[in-house]
Amino acid sequence: MTRQVGPENVIVRHLVLPGGVASPEKVMPLIAGVSKDLAVNVMSQYRPVYRALRFPVIARGAHPEEVRAAVSAANCAGLRNVLVDGI
Repeated sequence: MTRQVGPENVIVRHLVLPGGVASPEKVMPLIAGVSKDLAVNVMSQYRPVYRALRFPVIARGAHPEEVRAAVSAANCAGLRNVLVDGI
C-alpha cells in the first residue's frame, strides 16, 4: 500500500547563491505551480568551500539583500508557507 504525500508534508529547500545564480525569480513560480501550500525554506547558509573560489560568481556567501530578494520572489509567486533561515 502506498501513502500519498500532500503539500503539507513537503518542504522545498532553496539555497540562495550569490549573484542570483539559483534564480529564485524563476524557481518560485515553478514551485507555486505545483502547490501554493508547499512550504519553502529559503536558506542563506551558502559558503564557498573547496574549489568554489575558482569561480568568481560563487566565491562569496549570499548577501542579506539576495536572501530578501528570494523571499520576495516566493511571496510574489503566491507561496503561503515561506520559512527563512538567518537574514
